[in-house]
Amino acid sequence: EPHGCFEQTTSSNYPNLVLLSALRAQGADAAVLERAQTLAEKGFKRILSFQHSDGGFSLWGPKAAGKGATAPHYTAMGAAQLARYAALHNGQGTHALERALAWLKKQKKMSPGQRLYVAFSLADAGRSKDVDPKVFGHTPSSLYEKALQAAAMALAPEKVGDGRLELLLDQLIDAQGPTGLIKGSGQSVMRSYGGGLDTEVTALASIAFQAAQRPGPAIGAQEALLDTRRPEGGWYGTQATALAIRALTHLAKPSGAPKASPVTFQASGEQQSFRAQGVLVEGRHRPLTQRAHLGAVAPGETVQLALSHRAGEELRYSLRCSYRVSEVRDAAEAPYAFEVQTPAAISVGGAGTVSLRIQRRAKTRSVEGQLMLLLALPAGMELADLSEAAKTTGARRIERKGSQWAFYFEKAPAEASWTWRLDVKGVAQGHFKAGTSTIYPYYEPERIAFARARDLRVVGVGEPLPTGNGIAGQATQAGQATQAG
Repeated sequence: EPHGCFEQTTSSNYPNLVLLSALRAQGADAAVLERAQTLAEKGFKRILSFQHSDGGFSLWGPKAAGKGATAPHYTAMGAAQLARYAALHNGQGTHALERALAWLKKQKKMSPGQRLYVAFSLADAGRSKDVDPKVFGHTPSSLYEKALQAAAMALAPEKVGDGRLELLLDQLIDAQGPTGLIKGSGQSVMRSYGGGLDTEVTALASIAFQAAQRPGPAIGAQEALLDTRRPEGGWYGTQATALAIRALTHLAKPSGAPKASPVTFQASGEQQSFRAQGVLVEGRHRPLTQRAHLGAVAPGETVQLALSHRAGEELRYSLRCSYRVSEVRDAAEAPYAFEVQTPAAISVGGAGTVSLRIQRRAKTRSVEGQLMLLLALPAGMELADLSEAAKTTGARRIERKGSQWAFYFEKAPAEASWTWRLDVKGVAQGHFKAGTSTIYPYYEPERIAFARARDLRVVGVGEPLPTGNGIAGQATQAGQATQAG
């Protein structure tokens, strides 16, 4: 679902366009195709909301941006996605695309990295005719710029002189580690660093290798991307995820009609058989997912997983287990300790207060770039006023994201600790379980901290709030006593 600032919107929308293109080309279930089409349309409309009257794009759009907030790399991202959308929808969005291209041509003050990013974005979207060949005369200052320039050159070969691309490809191959990963240094145009930067460099190099028909290094980079994918399915940040998906789609080509194979999955003695379609794609298979509920597993307990496969040809496979931790623990490098206090009871239409207390941990690295906070309120309660919540917290944007409220901060607060009190209201009667809230640096999601709110009881209008010795009553009395004190 496209969400957040412009970078997050375009990066989360890119997989939607890739999937929609693949589903149309290969055929798909009607419901799946409709879902992909709906998400692509949402992304298209959201991207247009970030375009200024002069054709440029900014991080937060014309309503929130100040003078000079439009940027070449954002505009290049917008133009690239508009071009992809237009190709899939009979030219829809072409006018906005041409305005963005006209804005880019007028820009004189761009960094070398921004110029390379613009060239790559345009070439990647099939607009190599709009790529300025002068950008290929720049001498890259980092592996990131080398990968960016090589990918742009490989996608727009008619704009490149003899020998330049081959030299860059050889330098990227020399930089590949034994796993196929290429480690970057410094920051990318989108301010990625660390694992996110490594992913972007490796993905860009893979795109260049594939377009230049160097399959060995391309597959090595692909293996590295697959091996570094995070448990939730993405990589380090939205830009890294978008580029990784872009690189992998170049290598994942259909290899004929799917073949059905009987597969048996066994987990701790609970055996379930099912049939699924597996497709061998250049030595790899599409994931076959089978869910088996194991119940609670105590620390130190052994869980056995086994897979048996019977088919006429060899199948390379791996086993992966996903799990939900009953008692979440903050990451060792989490920069913050996080606490959420909510009412234990509230009436429908009634008002309450949620308190968020965040404290900087000593001896942890500072947060660079954006900060992300996902507030999970029990389903019967919601924030009363988003604009007031934004003023209170200093968040640049707040929006609903599934069962959570997403707070986007351009940078972390400077204070060592801070407390925010946000107004909430009851919206539905019933008993509701509380979810887990999280806070983490946007480009380093592994540095995550957790907080859990109280479970909530929402009573009808005019009904008394619970009191007494029950959990809800004790929590309510404690809250009232605190407020009175």
